[in-house]
Amino acid sequence: MLAGVVVGLGAARLAVRSAPPAPPPTATMGTSILATPSADTEALVFRQPLSAGCATAASVWVVSDGGGMGRFVDGRWFLVDTTLRSLVAVACAATEALAVGPAGRVVTADEVGRTITVDTSGLADLTSVAALPGGEALATGAQGTILQRSGGWLPFARGIDEDLLGASFAGTASAWAVGSGGVTYHLEDRGWRALPTGLALALRAVSAGPDLAVAVGDDGAVLRWCGSWTRLASGTTATLRSAALVGTTAWVVGDEGVALRLDLVTERAERIDLGTACAVRSVFVRGSDEVWFVASAETRAAVWRRDATGLRRWGAC
Repeated sequence: MLAGVVVGLGAARLAVRSAPPAPPPTATMGTSILATPSADTEALVFRQPLSAGCATAASVWVVSDGGGMGRFVDGRWFLVDTTLRSLVAVACAATEALAVGPAGRVVTADEVGRTITVDTSGLADLTSVAALPGGEALATGAQGTILQRSGGWLPFARGIDEDLLGASFAGTASAWAVGSGGVTYHLEDRGWRALPTGLALALRAVSAGPDLAVAVGDDGAVLRWCGSWTRLASGTTATLRSAALVGTTAWVVGDEGVALRLDLVTERAERIDLGTACAVRSVFVRGSDEVWFVASAETRAAVWRRDATGLRRWGAC
């Protein structure tokens, strides 16, 4: 069970658990049924500004910032929700996808119940979400917002002022959040602790394991955590927007078609040629050998899958 509410304690900025005022309940705005897959909606998935993707046990999901939601299942893409929504991040558990966006919006796609539920968790713009298989979830956003899903979406921190742009679980009782001004927060037994990076630029994503983490952001910044933050050479000054950590390998993507494979031990960065100049907005892994990339520019979008057989693309961007 996660626990942590932030209070400021000087430079250490250690977070300790306390009892915040009871928040208003999460408001459910509506529930709809997942569309029955049809053969003629694949092209529609890639005619919208895709912003992020993730993988459940059975399928891959993509969301858009101003469009609908797409699902890849049984080797085919389907536009399963045509509602126009601004969704900027998505995270998957075993059987559900959780997407977030402005004004506290949370959209949950339940593959078992075949429903899409829209909640509002407050007024803060949400920018990132992380999920664990057991149902735990965190969402972060503007002005230090950290929410935990516990029945509804409840405040999980106070005393943080910076905009938080990325979040990742490092285990069942550990998590990271990163954001503007180069801030990073680590959830420990006593709560959230601010850990300095020495950077003043925005960190936009973080991906973590039990003993290792990687954070990425503006000006090609790639940071490795192994007891302290170290900046690694990325070979680019493009804004980096997403990262996925697999063992000691980090997959990193960003603007100008940037896609990198970084060995965090040797600190070697390898450029992956996706054949695009579009902003690559999301990278995630599925299983043990699949890496997925999501890119878009206005109403053009594409998704790539990299596995042992090579690189396959859907859409055009």
